[in-house]
Amino acid sequence: MGCKVRISAFVDIYGVWRLNTVNLDHNHETSSSKSRLFRCNRELSARVKCKLQVNDFAGIPLHKSYNSAVVEASGYENMSCVEKDCRNYIEKVRRLRLGEGAVAAIQTYFSKMQAQNIFWADNRCRQAYKEFGNVVTFDTAYLTNKYDMPFAPFFVQEFEEGWATMIDTYGLHDNDWLSGLYAKRARWVPYFLKTSFWAGMSMTQRTESMNAFFDGYVHSKTSLKQFVKQYERALHSKIEKEFQADFKSFAQTLPCATDYEVEQQFQSVCTISKLKEAQAEFIGKVYCDLISTSERPSGTMYEVR
Repeated sequence: MGCKVRISAFVDIYGVWRLNTVNLDHNHETSSSKSRLFRCNRELSARVKCKLQVNDFAGIPLHKSYNSAVVEASGYENMSCVEKDCRNYIEKVRRLRLGEGAVAAIQTYFSKMQAQNIFWADNRCRQAYKEFGNVVTFDTAYLTNKYDMPFAPFFVQEFEEGWATMIDTYGLHDNDWLSGLYAKRARWVPYFLKTSFWAGMSMTQRTESMNAFFDGYVHSKTSLKQFVKQYERALHSKIEKEFQADFKSFAQTLPCATDYEVEQQFQSVCTISKLKEAQAEFIGKVYCDLISTSERPSGTMYEVR
């Protein structure tokens, strides 16, 4: 932003610090609530470092350790560090912990476990086939990978031919589940949904976003009482990430990728992440060539390549 705020000092020959430049006038708005996010104000206390190391030894994921520290501090606003600082610290500790000689030991351990797990997995697959015979649980990802079934075709005929080939090849004519799935194909095959407005959302996007929201906070054995608390923590975590993203847009300015004035307007009002999306379109526009123009009653027709 070209802000001139700075304090510079030097040590004289007597070892005394002396100020030679002090400028306290900002050329932009300031926010005291965001000051804790500046790198110069962030630090890891000895207590947090100790807690991170102990939890890392115990195999506790870092985000859970960080959430625990947030609870002890009674909120994100009382934290002197962010999750990225904790992650950087743990990675540094792990590198120091993995001394010379440990790499060879770990490699030997993984080689041993790999051999055991391959035998175990192969054995389990054989047992499951004695137990279950030819019963197979289907889903679209399984069908795509196993039978090379195209579920995103450009034409209806492509889907119909692919489906018929799959049924004939693997003898699935009497499978009730697949028959019901085929009868409702207009509801899930992407080609049939092209005429519907989805606002950029896929059919599973809502579910996937919910899974991502609760990832690391709840699991299959979480009780209802625990869920309420964990939901609150997940919500606060999401708010904190948005706050940090807002701070990043507040403290940094992403340079324009083109000379279009409209991009400068985007730069002045959009967040950094949204500006990056817009810049991708502006850059794409640079590579478009005007081939021809023709006048029509409804207006001018441009051919662009």
